[in-house]
Amino acid sequence: MSGANHNVDLIIPRLWLGDYISSQSQQFLSTEKVTVIVNCTKDLPFVSCHNIYKYRVPVHDNLQSTEILSMTYYLELILPIIHRHYQLGDIILVHCAAGMQRSAIVVLC
Repeated sequence: MSGANHNVDLIIPRLWLGDYISSQSQQFLSTEKVTVIVNCTKDLPFVSCHNIYKYRVPVHDNLQSTEILSMTYYLELILPIIHRHYQLGDIILVHCAAGMQRSAIVVLC
């Protein structure tokens, strides 16, 4: 689903990869029945919804060795969580600011 207001792609059934704007779209979240959001930024806020599980992977979008090490650390934490939610049938959105680097790494892993 791409549009003027957001960019988000279905990677596999029930697993979406998007940008920050897609993570804030009540229409998208409601239509697709998203129940889990993984926010791969240090400081972008979560959407205000009470019926969505929210997780943060707090890394900056750069190639500094400290951020690469942080990503490795957080991957070990977030991947089992995503896997558990996926096994439960939840619909998951993984996003960062642009949906092209940090969140893509998480989805790829």
